[in-house]
Amino acid sequence: QKVLEMEPRITRARFFLALTYFDSGDYSQCAEELRLYLLERPYDTDALEYRAAALAHIGKLDEARYAMELILAGKDAQNKNSLQHAWLLLESGQVEQSQQFALEAGGYFLADIIFAWNLLTTVSPEAEPAAVSWDERFSLDETETESDLFISAVMNLFGADYVGNKTLQMIDVLNDTVVFSPALSLFRARILLAMEKYQETVDVLERMLSNGISSKYVHQHCAAAYEELKNLEKTEAHLLKYLEIDPEDADMLNFLGYFYADNNRNLDEAEALLNRALKKDPENPFYLDSLGWLYFRQGKLEEAAILVRRAIYAMESDDALLRDHLGDIYFQQGDTERALAEWQRALRLDS
Repeated sequence: QKVLEMEPRITRARFFLALTYFDSGDYSQCAEELRLYLLERPYDTDALEYRAAALAHIGKLDEARYAMELILAGKDAQNKNSLQHAWLLLESGQVEQSQQFALEAGGYFLADIIFAWNLLTTVSPEAEPAAVSWDERFSLDETETESDLFISAVMNLFGADYVGNKTLQMIDVLNDTVVFSPALSLFRARILLAMEKYQETVDVLERMLSNGISSKYVHQHCAAAYEELKNLEKTEAHLLKYLEIDPEDADMLNFLGYFYADNNRNLDEAEALLNRALKKDPENPFYLDSLGWLYFRQGKLEEAAILVRRAIYAMESDDALLRDHLGDIYFQQGDTERALAEWQRALRLDS
């Protein structure tokens, strides 16, 4: 606001101000700032996307859809925008059009859920949702990929709890006609995890395991949920199970290595895991930070500081956790002034 008061022509400042309003939940003010911003830059797809979301949050669905249609008419439209438009159409009661845009986005699983839910709730409660089993049409690999897209494009933009609850209600209708579906169960678990409902997440995933579905994705998301529940033994067990299935997955090597380092256990094993991850992606900032944090645990403070600084410089944007790690390292080195500066920056980023 101060920048705009001093120099109203600095248009980009208005966009960042709008994002601040969006993050704070002031969607009306966000929509207004973006309206003014788009007068100067009418083809900015990021601004149109956030304006569509802000308008949807305050119930102005017609205007939200119009903003999304402007994106889809442009040359920079992506699959995620078609999926976002599909959600807005579903919210508006335009079910067939919603299904069509989901298909255009590659959201085949979501399109099937919408179709079956609509069939069961508006056509005939006795109708079969599909002639072919869900799990003959959608592998867990496909379900995992589509879950990633749905969470990042729709839940993160339109509200994890609101979108998640509405989607779970649709899945509940389908579950009344399906005894057990691994694909539907994995999709449900991913939604619950995104909503930070960790115990419900593990309940769904453990049921999959009890039904003989030992997918690496089940173990991955079990580990993530159990870590949030502070169940260290089960977190470790599921990470190890994942790496039995896919031993060369760099992200999971880093996950287990950082888990060991953060909990100050199995540090030699952690170092081996993290070096394997870095061999696959030497400049990955998360892997660099993990190894730096391990060195901190081992008392190798200078090496730790070098790696965490490299990680910070390699990040696309500043990161509170990495700044906090660097502050802890400086403090152990006796540099209280720099430690306080890093901790204060971490607090600002995390607020």
